[in-house]
Amino acid sequence: MKELNLLGNHSLDREHLLYLERFTSIQTLCLSHQFHLDEGILQTLSEIPTIRHLNVTVRLGKGDRKGALDFGDCFQGLRTLELRGKHKDVSDVFIAMSAPHLHLIALDFTDPPSTNVPNSPFSTIVPHIPNTVTGFSCAFCAVLDPLPKSLSDLLGPLPPRLPNLASFDLTSEKSPLSVTNDDLAQLSDAWPLLAHLNVRVTVSAARFNLQTVRRPDVHGLAALAQRCPQLETLHLPELDIDKPSPSGNGPDAVEKAPVPIPFLSHRLKELLVQSVSLAPTKAQHEAAVALDMLFPYLDLRTMRPGQGGAATATGGAWATIWRTLEIMRWGRQNRALAEGGCDAAVPEVPDMPAEPGGVRRRLLPPVAHAHALLQPVQQMPPPPPPPPLPLPIFNANDLHAVMVDDDSGTESE
Repeated sequence: MKELNLLGNHSLDREHLLYLERFTSIQTLCLSHQFHLDEGILQTLSEIPTIRHLNVTVRLGKGDRKGALDFGDCFQGLRTLELRGKHKDVSDVFIAMSAPHLHLIALDFTDPPSTNVPNSPFSTIVPHIPNTVTGFSCAFCAVLDPLPKSLSDLLGPLPPRLPNLASFDLTSEKSPLSVTNDDLAQLSDAWPLLAHLNVRVTVSAARFNLQTVRRPDVHGLAALAQRCPQLETLHLPELDIDKPSPSGNGPDAVEKAPVPIPFLSHRLKELLVQSVSLAPTKAQHEAAVALDMLFPYLDLRTMRPGQGGAATATGGAWATIWRTLEIMRWGRQNRALAEGGCDAAVPEVPDMPAEPGGVRRRLLPPVAHAHALLQPVQQMPPPPPPPPLPLPIFNANDLHAVMVDDDSGTESE
């Protein structure tokens, strides 16, 4: 047997799990959350030299152990390691394994680890992480107390230890997270090969837009994109789209000059934000214009609110931004059709559910979608397909043309 997955509820106890040592050629072992592995069972697994992928929940304290947990060089072949349990148990097991060839690490902490700087939850394991790791995932299943002031405070010394990281996922299930422009800059400096960045929270909507939570703005996204040219997906809890507050008070207040947004032509495919700062509708449209300047190749189908998947967790303001991005995209496609010889077309766009999780519609691929909805009135040779996702056709001096007034409505095995 090469692979063993025990999922769901089983009437197996610790004595049964000790028989795992008989699977001497197993390469993949995945046990559901109901199975808690102690020192003795882990020692049994360490005697199987063929294990490459391990996904287990640990709970230490039942096995016989003297001194620090240490498996020596028994887990040298591990490539993927997924551990769940209390912070100290997970850390002790990870350190004891000392697997030098890991590619993927996934850690789920079921209790509230210390988030006091410099004692980040990762401080003890960082020296034992090999530089072969390209994917890192972690989930905080309990309340973070005290709440870290920034993502950098939470990660501590982790980022520099992962120079070859291509994918990073972090989920907070009970607490909001602060992500700042400086956080994104530090992560991008440490992870220039990053292709996937996912920072998510699963708290109630009422816990977004808190004054105690910090959030990045489009300039932070620009800095991240410039340092990570291979970035394809970016998921963040919140985005600040407010304009800078005037300096001074009362009649002496002076509006701060806006900072230009660069035309990056970055190849980011998916951008999802769970919540956008409370701002006027005009600011939402301006944020959409800025995002289009940074990321003109976004796949709006995967970002569509109400479409399902990660996009379902986004709020109403993000839906406004998404719709504005879509309208600008249709404008570019219209121009491509006209320049390709199309004399006339019916201006139809698909409906979008009013609320996330509403009626789902299946979208066709971009080119097929355009030709299905924009049907030429006259019979003529079909125009050449538009460029995959061309650069914006407006210039910096014409950005106001796309604004809308505030009064307008808008484990498997």
